[in-house]
Amino acid sequence: MSLRLTTYNVLANSMSDARFFKVSDPSVLSLAHRMPKILRELQPCFDREDIICLQEVDVTLAASGLHQAFIANGYYPLTAHYSTMPGRDYFGNIIAFPIKKYNLLTYGQCKIGDHLFIPKDYTNPIAPQPFADGKPRSVTCDVYQEAAKRDTALLHATFEDKSSGKKFVVNTYHMPCAFWWPSVMTLHVEALLRKVKEFSNGLPYILLGDFNLLPHTPLYQFITEGTITDPEHIPSPEWKHAPVSSLADLRTLSGFPFLSTNCARNANDSIFEGALDHVFCSPDFSDHAISYTAPTGEMPNETDGSDHVPVSCTLTLN
Repeated sequence: MSLRLTTYNVLANSMSDARFFKVSDPSVLSLAHRMPKILRELQPCFDREDIICLQEVDVTLAASGLHQAFIANGYYPLTAHYSTMPGRDYFGNIIAFPIKKYNLLTYGQCKIGDHLFIPKDYTNPIAPQPFADGKPRSVTCDVYQEAAKRDTALLHATFEDKSSGKKFVVNTYHMPCAFWWPSVMTLHVEALLRKVKEFSNGLPYILLGDFNLLPHTPLYQFITEGTITDPEHIPSPEWKHAPVSSLADLRTLSGFPFLSTNCARNANDSIFEGALDHVFCSPDFSDHAISYTAPTGEMPNETDGSDHVPVSCTLTLN
């Protein structure tokens, strides 16, 4: 059985403003400008009958043409509007699937911050943590409290292919953007891997989304190898991750060129560009192809409605 999937961070309407982006033309940040560009990117996915995973979907964006496009193309969107942060308009994730191709068997969401492994007695002094550019960042809580308060949720769904009867699980996640405190992300990766394994119920599974981490880093290797030892990523001396047998067995797709999937000029006038959007799958799958067009400049812009590009793949269930 062959299937296609696409992951795409569409940039929440509540995040698309001058607080986060420095652009020469402010009109490119408006939803009226961006939505036609987002729908243009999604149309090939509809035509191919991809399973579509979206991140940063807030209520305003979802209601401004996104859900209408799903319905018009014979799709059913499963939503997780999880964010309760002030001003974020309940942004979250979507898994959308073509109704004529797949049966939906189960569906749910899980707040990863509720499932962290926290030692009963731990040594973790409150101290400034390194910021991305080397500047210190003061904190008022410990690493476990910081990780637990993040409200990001794993969205998962079990599907049955109508033609073959084969079943599989699709998971999507948007990792907290806590690059300035790597051990916060370590706690989320560990809990994420446990929950993906649990929700698979022995079926083949796929995990895709915006992970806010780069290839060839300790956190990326944690996802693909099931272990992490880098001292900067360990939450406290007492912490240890669950046995590898309890974690999802994931691998990256072969041939992924690790080019950028995101490019933006931040409000502080610094440019970030890197591969943050990834697709991982259990060993039950072999991959045929992964495709995307790397950014050619800062986004959003006149032609791109998000600061990310969609990443698509073709998998074969062995």
